[in-house]
Order: sequence, then C-alpha cells, then structure tokens
Amino acid sequence: MCYRVLELFSACHCVYYLHAVDRCPLYGTPGHYVQGRVISVGYACPRHSAGSRRWSPRQKHLSLCLIALDEPVERWTEE
Repeated sequence: MCYRVLELFSACHCVYYLHAVDRCPLYGTPGHYVQGRVISVGYACPRHSAGSRRWSPRQKHLSLCLIALDEPVERWTEE
C-alpha cells in the first residue's frame, strides 16, 4: 500500500508539511491507489499563533488549505 502523509497544525489546520508518496512495489499499476494519512502537529502555525488578531480557534474554516495532489488519494485518515 502506498502512503502520503499530510502534517497539519492541530488548531488552525494549516499545512505544516506534505510528504512525498511512500511507494510500494505496485505503485503506478491500474487500480492501485495512494492512501493519505493526516497527522496533527504543534498547535497553531505562526500566522495563527497567539498574538494574531485575525484568527481565533472558532474560525478554523478561514484557515483550511486546499492541496492539489499529483497522485490520487483514495482516503485521508486522521492519526
């Protein structure tokens, strides 16, 4: 099974790091998918950390990031 890990800040859900695909021997074959894993890191990114007047934990929807993946991800699961 191929995996791709996405690290998100736990409070604001901004992207910390998007890892490359960890490929298995079946990578690229028809019907084989990349499974995404979401891992929470830290608390809030520098933009949304304490002292920022533009954000509060209740405004998570304002900071969600969309990522265009070059490989299809079958399912993202939170770790």
